[in-house]
Formats: sequence, structure tokens, C-alpha cells
Amino acid sequence: MYSMTTQEQIENSFLGKLIDWKEFEIFVSKLYKESDEVLVEHNITQTGKSGTPRQIDVKITQRTKLHTYITLVECKRWKSKVDHQVIEVLSAKIEDLNASKGVVFTTKGYEEGAVNYAKFKNIDIFVIRDLAEEEWGAPGRFINFYIQLYGASFQSLKPINAKYFSFDKQAPPKLDLALNISKDQKYDEQQTLFADLNRNDRGPNLIQVLFEARVWLLKNINPANNQFNKDKTIEDEYISTKVLLDFTNYKYKYLVYPNGVVEFNQIEIELLTNISTTIFNYDRGKNLDFVLIVENYITNQKNFVSRTNLNNNVILSDPIMEKKDDDKKDALINGSVIRAILEPYVSFEVKPGIPIKRTNDVVMQLGNP
Repeated sequence: MYSMTTQEQIENSFLGKLIDWKEFEIFVSKLYKESDEVLVEHNITQTGKSGTPRQIDVKITQRTKLHTYITLVECKRWKSKVDHQVIEVLSAKIEDLNASKGVVFTTKGYEEGAVNYAKFKNIDIFVIRDLAEEEWGAPGRFINFYIQLYGASFQSLKPINAKYFSFDKQAPPKLDLALNISKDQKYDEQQTLFADLNRNDRGPNLIQVLFEARVWLLKNINPANNQFNKDKTIEDEYISTKVLLDFTNYKYKYLVYPNGVVEFNQIEIELLTNISTTIFNYDRGKNLDFVLIVENYITNQKNFVSRTNLNNNVILSDPIMEKKDDDKKDALINGSVIRAILEPYVSFEVKPGIPIKRTNDVVMQLGNP
């Protein structure tokens, strides 16, 4: 899996946009502005009961019909972890200003003594950080994989050693195996196969059998001959394969023709495959001004906080639910090759200048339904 270098992590860091402490305080204040009933004040000074002026980074006041709830917030955009002293100073502010709650936000984490004291004083402590790769959802912020589309057409169909049983002793007709198929996958009833000359046991349609063989060939033959080189220039590839479709042990080998019945032995198929490869690259953060994690350092609760390029509103998500292991096992891995087989009616043209590769001949034994 792709892993970013340290330099790439710095360049792609949304947290890096919060350059200094002042911008960090403004950012934190916006986390509380979702409701009109909440008054958010930034960088104010109030005098407490002790007569001491107290500087407050962010003050949140929520008034109800019965009481007022005040939260004091300390914002520390530091290069080191928050220590015990910060929690102690905030605890003194809460007491002196008759506040209801205290909260600390930082970007670097907390010393052990600060965590223990915050628990004792019922002060919430948060870390704001960039998302880890797994928090973007697999395979990470940057998605890159290859898409290979497999198209295939029958260039020719030629019955080999077919037998013709005439109802009126006429000469056998020229066998026309026209592959007429529409997008709604309706097959021509005149190309239904039977298990015997009397047409008592109806089987599948010949076109259906041929197209099912086409899918098997694309899954089992051509991918083995197409050793995909992820470092090469991506282009279309063309592969030609001669296939002998063997009806020897197949129950339904009889096809009704005017005035007679044809018994198939083998059908020689010239299969031309087109493999078209494209690279898919996507940055999940492309349309975001930022997206960060707000993590409670005590309870480990996490929330996303984000803002899009088109909207100045800061959006705080509901708490993030941890994904179960079952949700992760089928996750896409960067660098994967995703192969898809196109429907038979999807046509393609051979581009000039690209050689057609030739594979070994293939004999495909039909098995009974």
C-alpha cells in the first residue's frame, strides 16, 4: 500500500493551515457556533470574584429559560504537549468566573499529569489533528488504481465436422451463425439448441452458449497472457485467440434449420479481445478547505470537522463510529487492477499502429448445464 513521505505529509496537512495561535483560537470558536442560542466570544478579558483579570481564549454562553451555562476554552497551538499547569490555571479561571465547564484544545497532546488532573477536575481535553490514512476510509486520502475494460468480438465462427440431417433429402445449407443480440439480451428463438433430432428436449440458445464461452475465455485465457506492467505507458491492447468450442460431450448440440437439423461437433472461433486500461487517481480532500479530527483525549471520542471550498461554514460531525473488521476486509487497495468485461453488444475498433498479439490456440470443452 502507498505510504506518504514526511514531506508529502507536511504538504498535504490541513492542520498546517492553522498557522498560529490566533487562527487556532478562531478555528476552535467556530466549532461552537452551530446554534443561534449559543453566544461565542473570542479573546476576551473578565474580572473574577477575586478581582483578578482573567484572559479567556474562547467563552461559550448558553442561556436557557432556567439557567445560564458558561464554558471556558483554552486553545494551545504549541510545539510541545500541554502540561499540568495549563489545566491548573483553567481550573482557577472556572472557579473565579463562576463558569460551568472548562475545555482545552491543542494540536500536540497532553502530558500524563495534565490528563490525570483534567479527569479529576472534570475538564474536557481535546486534540485537533490531521486524519490518519485509515480514518479517510480505505485505501486512504489518495485513491489510485487501474481500470481494465475487456471487450471481445467474434471475428469469425466456423462449424467443424458438423452433420446435417435433412427432412426432405435436400443438400445441406450453408450454416450461418450470425450473432444477433440486442441490449435487452433477447435471443433469436430460431437458434435454440436441442438434445436430440426430434427436438423433444429444449436447451439453451446457441448465442447464449457462445457468449458464456466468451466470458469464460476473457476471465481465464486473456488475463494470463496480459502480464500488466504498472510502470508502462497505458494504452489499448489487442489479443487474437483461436478457440475450438467442443460439443462432443455436450447434451444440447442440435440446431434446427429449414428442412433439417444440424449436429455440432466443434465451432472454430476467432476471438479478438480489446483491453483498454485507464488510471484512476482521486484526492478525497480535493474539494475541502480542510478536514480534521477532533479527538477527546480522555474518552477517545472522535468527530470530523470540515469546511468545503464552496462554503465558509465549519461543520462538526456526529461522533465517528469505529468500523468493524468485516467492513475492512473487502476494502480497495491502492495499486489494484480492477477488471470488467463489457457486454457483447459493446463494439470497438482497432487503433492504427498497435500490433495485435497472438495467443496459443485454445480448446474449450463444453460442460452440460
